[in-house]
Amino acid sequence: MGVVGENKKEKDSNICDLKMNLKLSEIYDGIPEEYKYMLVYSRKLKFDSEPDYKMLKDMFVKLISREGLKLDFVYDFNKLSDVLYI
Repeated sequence: MGVVGENKKEKDSNICDLKMNLKLSEIYDGIPEEYKYMLVYSRKLKFDSEPDYKMLKDMFVKLISREGLKLDFVYDFNKLSDVLYI
C-alpha cells in the first residue's frame, strides 16, 4: 500500500521520516562496492557542497569495465518501456 498520511503534507513528512531513518546497510546488501561508496559519500556532503562528479563517473566507468558491460547509454528502463508500448 505504501506510505500513508491524513493529507499530502503528513504523507510527505512520513516519507521523509522513513528515508531519514533508513540504514544504508538495508539498501546496499548485495550491490557493488561502488554504489555503497556513492551512497555514503553523498550522505556526507553538506547541502551546498559540490560533488566530485569526475571521481564518481570514473568510478562507475571502471565498474562497468570490470563487469564486462558496455557503456552504450542503453538502460534497462528504456528497454522496458519499449516492451510495454508494443
